[in-house]
Amino acid sequence: MKTYKYNLGESTYEVFLRVSKYMNNGRRSVQLIDAEDGCSFMTVTVNVPDAHIGEDEVIVKNYSENEGVLDFLIENGLVRGVKRMIDRGMPVCEWVGEE
Repeated sequence: MKTYKYNLGESTYEVFLRVSKYMNNGRRSVQLIDAEDGCSFMTVTVNVPDAHIGEDEVIVKNYSENEGVLDFLIENGLVRGVKRMIDRGMPVCEWVGEE
C-alpha cells in the first residue's frame, strides 16, 4: 500500500487511500486513512447524486476542514486537475489514482 505525506497546518501526517463505492449509486468514494492508527483522516470525495459525472470522475470536497485537499490530489498525481465546477462550487476531477 502506497503512503503519502499530508501537510495540515504545522503537522505532517502519513496517510494512505481507501477507495470504495458509494452504496446508493456506485460512484467512487475516496478517503484518506491515517497510516499510524488506521483511522479515517479525511473523506476526500462528495456524493452529489443529481450531478452528472463520468465513471472516471470524482467530486472533491475542497472546502471547510478539507480545504487544500485538491492541491494534495493534484500534486500526488491522483487527479488530473479540475475539469469543471458543479453548481455548489465543488470541483469535478478526473480520477487517475489507485483503485
